Amino acid sequence: MLKKAVYFLVLGIFIYSSTQGLWGLYQYYRNSRDYQQVREIYQQSLNIGEKEDTESPNEHENPNEKLFDKLLEINPDTVAWIFIENSNIDYPVVQGVDNHYYLNINFNGVRNRGGAIFMDYRNNPIDFDQNTIIYGHRMRDGSMFAHLTKFRDKDFFNNNDKIYLKTREGNYIFKVYSIYVTEANSYYITPNFSTEEEYLQFLQYTRKNSIFKKEVELGITDKILTLSTCSYEFDNARLVVHAKLMEQK
Repeated sequence: MLKKAVYFLVLGIFIYSSTQGLWGLYQYYRNSRDYQQVREIYQQSLNIGEKEDTESPNEHENPNEKLFDKLLEINPDTVAWIFIENSNIDYPVVQGVDNHYYLNINFNGVRNRGGAIFMDYRNNPIDFDQNTIIYGHRMRDGSMFAHLTKFRDKDFFNNNDKIYLKTREGNYIFKVYSIYVTEANSYYITPNFSTEEEYLQFLQYTRKNSIFKKEVELGITDKILTLSTCSYEFDNARLVVHAKLMEQK
């Protein structure tokens, strides 16, 4: 009787583990499929906008408006699109009413452990703050913000240091100058600072803590993009990448 009970217990554990494993794989597949569909819509809209701009240029028309109209139809919380060359980071960016909702809800509004790439709810997505923060999960299949870990390679850090951010208002290029691991509640997630001195201290902090050094001038008028994902050196560790706004079109 005892042997039979143990048998069914082990069998139950096996079935549960297998089911959980299959469900996890399906979650990865579903998120990958959903985001690929969004990329196709984005690329099609981008191509159409570029064609129209070439055939009938209008200096007063913003080509990004039509592009983002398509994305806003899918998710009205859309605020940007982020892209980093030689990585899997090529995603729409949303902004919720807090920093929790999109942890487990993807761009299509579907519950998924991959969640969405999202901007801090305190940030102004139209007129960037001193520090604009964007979060994303570090997924095991290399999706979402997992490829931020590539910046831990010195060659990648030095040779792939551009982050492209497109919004309804314009196109922005940021240059990566800092990467480090810190605690989740560190003040790296402060959008704005009360005084110029506090902001300069923050800029010095981002430079000082970086694993690698890069000669990038930083001043009180500069605007910073901060990307954050999970890291596993200690509890609640975060891998953080900072970049300076270099160009706006």
